Amino acid sequence: RHLRFSERPRRERNLPRQRALFQLTFRVGRGTGTHRAIRFGYHRRLHGRVEGMERLITSAQNLKLKLVRALLGRAKERREAGAFVAEGVRLVEEAVNGNWGFRFALYDSTLSERGLSLVKTLQSRGVECEEVTPELMKSLSETETPQGILAVLPFTDLPIPASPTFILIPDQIRDPGNLGTLIRSAAASGVQAVLLPPETTDAFAPKVVRAGM
Repeated sequence: RHLRFSERPRRERNLPRQRALFQLTFRVGRGTGTHRAIRFGYHRRLHGRVEGMERLITSAQNLKLKLVRALLGRAKERREAGAFVAEGVRLVEEAVNGNWGFRFALYDSTLSERGLSLVKTLQSRGVECEEVTPELMKSLSETETPQGILAVLPFTDLPIPASPTFILIPDQIRDPGNLGTLIRSAAASGVQAVLLPPETTDAFAPKVVRAGM
């Protein structure tokens, strides 16, 4: 299978490096014609809670938590669900700045003021945001020091340039961190498409997404 990435036809040249990644188009090959994207598209806290959020998720068996675990774990689950996970304040901010669609977001009571403002922004846009216990958030987190927020983002259809002239083919790159770094550098260098051969790791794996920030 081939995955293709290409920059959106507008605003790329003026995007900061960390935002450029979220303006790349993703395509699944094998003649499916499916186009997806790496395009990372709020409530006030009162007495330790966010205004308007009455329910606290405390069960590890919650369906949203089960979905997050599945998406973090396997590329097959991400493909079947048509979604992936962005974890951390900065990644979720970039999703908002890139006008990415959101399925939902989860946060906990350790969230910083910057993170709380982000939750308010999401809620003002109609994104479902639910609070979980810090213990549950830590059990979901892919990082040593969770920032208290993550979001489930859908794959999004975007157009691909008909005749790209500057492409990158990271052949047999199996390390997620290396792939994310290559994609970030490609975006900063004006690469129009990134073609991923079958032997290359999944572009929506958590470590790839973080490294591509």
